[in-house]
Amino acid sequence: MTDIPFREDLRRVERAGFIAWPALESTDLDGWIWRHSGGGFGRSNSVFTLDFDGADVEAAISRAELYYRYRGRRARFRVSDVSEPPDLPARLAARGYHKESGGIIMAKPVDRRKHELGGVEWTAFPSPNWLKVYLSVLDEPRKRSAADLLAAVPMPRAFASMRKRGLTFSSGLGTIEDEIATIECIATREETRGRGGARTILGGIETWAREEGAHTLHLQVAEGNETAIRLYRKFGFANVGRYAYWVPDAIAVAPYDDGEGAKRFPVGKVLPAVDGIPSEGTTVVVIYPWTGRPGLPNPAEWDEILGAHGSTPELEGFRDLAVEFAAHGVRVVAVSGQGAEHQREMAARLMLPFDVLSDDQGTLREAWGLSTFAAGKETFLRRVTLILKASTIVHAFDPVHPPAAHARQVLQWLEADRG
Repeated sequence: MTDIPFREDLRRVERAGFIAWPALESTDLDGWIWRHSGGGFGRSNSVFTLDFDGADVEAAISRAELYYRYRGRRARFRVSDVSEPPDLPARLAARGYHKESGGIIMAKPVDRRKHELGGVEWTAFPSPNWLKVYLSVLDEPRKRSAADLLAAVPMPRAFASMRKRGLTFSSGLGTIEDEIATIECIATREETRGRGGARTILGGIETWAREEGAHTLHLQVAEGNETAIRLYRKFGFANVGRYAYWVPDAIAVAPYDDGEGAKRFPVGKVLPAVDGIPSEGTTVVVIYPWTGRPGLPNPAEWDEILGAHGSTPELEGFRDLAVEFAAHGVRVVAVSGQGAEHQREMAARLMLPFDVLSDDQGTLREAWGLSTFAAGKETFLRRVTLILKASTIVHAFDPVHPPAAHARQVLQWLEADRG
């Protein structure tokens, strides 16, 4: 099969790929499947939209968005050529979504030809060497969830490895559903690339698939990965469809209000004294996760985590209203877990007229019981703003949204409070 001309055939291929890479959490949304696993894998952290049997598409989209907000993540929809309803991309675009990334769905018939399989072996479970090769090509978010996701891959499955002189060069994974074998996890050690390892792995998985009775091979590849696309086409794969991930801008989505902020920071609570935080008068303490600077990449998964983006415009907002805060006799202090040198450089570059503290030792976090979140290998303070009189909480903004307008929100609260 060098082409799949019928819609139903592509639907079968899509369904086989969906089953081949399961999610750690999933739920039915009127035929769509909402999926979440954490980490950076798109397929296991997106809404699978092959079938829709509901009456209200917009309501289903809203439910998916809410489920992701519960988990502190922006929504993600996987939309292919056969997704339902056909106007789903237009509906998502109307809600402010955009295509973040896309890929090609490829397939080929299982050949009867024999492959040169020197050094190829496959097992139903990943060996330590297989994992070492595969994990070597993943970023930190994917590494965190890979072991759990691989354990959930359904049988029959084949973890294929290519070994020579005791060294595992390449890895791959094959699974079978509805006589369609899905190939994924193709990886090669960086120092051994260009030696035919991936091509040999494909031959091994095709051999296994033929023995298991599969009639079709299927895989998905990111657009722009021309090296992989050339390899797959040379092996006999043809394009049979396309898919794309649709996402909103994370900064446009308000973090979910779980009500815990009111419990953590109730009005009237007296906070322990901490160096740098005034113990007299009225103080606005702006707690934020992280600020970037030119040339400094965002932390891992920053675009996915609700409440992560927006610290620079938030601080700039307080800068721009500094005179008005001072007129009310209110001091502003900002704090994050970044180091003192970073804070000094950032405050000077943005011309901030208030103190910016470093909590890189976690002193404030522990004393006040501040919440955190993880991104990559790092931990960050969760965004919250506290208004204190002396050391007593008189108001807490939690969650904070949108950060860019937050200074005005705080000023309006102070003006209303003073009548």
